[in-house]
Amino acid sequence: MSAMLNIDTKPYGLISVTEEQKVTFVTGLYGLEDLKEYYILDYNESPFFWLQSADAREVAFVIIDPCYFMKDYKLEIDRQDFLEIGLDPATFKNSDLMHFAIVTIPPQDPSSMTANLLGPIIINARTKMAKQALSLNPEYTTKHYIISELNKLKATESEEDS
Repeated sequence: MSAMLNIDTKPYGLISVTEEQKVTFVTGLYGLEDLKEYYILDYNESPFFWLQSADAREVAFVIIDPCYFMKDYKLEIDRQDFLEIGLDPATFKNSDLMHFAIVTIPPQDPSSMTANLLGPIIINARTKMAKQALSLNPEYTTKHYIISELNKLKATESEEDS
């Protein structure tokens, strides 16, 4: 078990984290290229997590695995993106990769939260190297309504059960 480190976070204030929670972005997030180190924080035992900057308390994002709310989600990114985080797309196993979408939650209507599937975050699960990539799927945008997608998923599952 690695040593605990205290960091000041936007969602929780001062908390303890471990090195296992740390991810390093090879080029930073779009618009935040100078911030490369982040921690992934659990969010109340839900499908959501926080991506908290190690260097800027006010920079934190809610993230989610797109497969949680979209049954047919398929990560389609350039081969070079995988290579930049140390994964060979021809040989890596699914367990070697974590991927997330950044969530936007409007304060006036949290039920209309959206996920950015156009700019997925990919993480090498072994090395914790990360990158925000650009999706090659023309159907993915920066605003996929999570609740609507979950409702579609439930409707599909109900039809399959019938």
